[in-house]
Amino acid sequence: MVLLDTTFLSDVIRKKPQAMRALESMQEQGERLSTSTINLAELYGGVFRLRDPAGHLESLERIVEALILLDFDARAARTFGELDAYLAAQGAVAPAKDLLIASAALSHGEHEVLTRNLKDFERVPGIHVRPY
Repeated sequence: MVLLDTTFLSDVIRKKPQAMRALESMQEQGERLSTSTINLAELYGGVFRLRDPAGHLESLERIVEALILLDFDARAARTFGELDAYLAAQGAVAPAKDLLIASAALSHGEHEVLTRNLKDFERVPGIHVRPY
């Protein structure tokens, strides 16, 4: 299973060719695809900032229906605290939203994130970053 990050899902909603090819390839290979409730919140925020969100909103909801949705729950909150403390001790920082996403993934046993945002996720122990 791979967690689809906000960057990837935004590119799918916009029908960017590279993202569409990656999605088709994963579907053909039968990969189980997920995203987190944090990613979903980011995506809704982006859609509702548009002048006419209706078309993008429909695309977003259609895509998300086909994904396994990983909740940010108490386990994820604990994982976030552990990762935040670990990174701080290492003198490294990851943006809070990316750390929340990584925490949701790890707490649900997901260790791979598909994203264009390599820099921030590569800092998180236990996360394998898959670029597209």
